[in-house]
Amino acid sequence: MDLLDDESSGPGGNAHDYTVSEISGAVKRVIEGEFGRVRVRGEVGRVSRPASGHMYFDLKDDRAVIAAVSWKGQVARMQVRPEEG
Repeated sequence: MDLLDDESSGPGGNAHDYTVSEISGAVKRVIEGEFGRVRVRGEVGRVSRPASGHMYFDLKDDRAVIAAVSWKGQVARMQVRPEEG
């Protein structure tokens, strides 16, 4: 399955360069196609709460880290605020 529909790189040719949006879109299509709605279980890593009101944090386990964000409106409704650890 070719997620990015790229046929420009042939034998001996240079690999095509993709934009961040193209890669992000391809990843999104795969995740939504395979999983639909999901819950992710992990330990909260780095947490950042800038003046914007959003909250940026990492979810991690012993093998991987996912960067996550909760938007200002979601943060305001949280009964418990995630903390590192």
